[in-house]
Amino acid sequence: MVSGRVWQHQADGKRSEGEKPEAENASPYNNMLPAAYRLKGDSNFKRLIQRGRRFFLPSLMLRIIPTKQDVSRFGFVVSTKISKKAVERNKIRRRLREIIRLELPRILPGYDVLIAARKDVIKLNYKDLRDQVLELLHKARLTNA
Repeated sequence: MVSGRVWQHQADGKRSEGEKPEAENASPYNNMLPAAYRLKGDSNFKRLIQRGRRFFLPSLMLRIIPTKQDVSRFGFVVSTKISKKAVERNKIRRRLREIIRLELPRILPGYDVLIAARKDVIKLNYKDLRDQVLELLHKARLTNA
């Protein structure tokens, strides 16, 4: 059974019962891509795959469709062709989400975007992957910088 108590750590390492923080998302450790920027639903992915404009690099493919929304939404695809190991596919997905999250202030609103990993992505470190994502966003004219 879960109680409704919120525990806070004290300077001496002990925990004491305290009040809930004002903003639950105020944690400096909340590094998720906000829900408003996530592309969800099979129909959105299918629409992007069928009608999206494509941009390619050796390790990534980007598809975009303009929308009338206030934000750009992002979806990520890393298939089993990239790696049979879920751990490796999830690592690539996490890196892509983090790169997009950090670049959100420079990304133009009003697009649905699908970023699909290609075979060479498995060899890239974070910096190289970031450079390729930024190059793709620039190629697709999705950045304002």
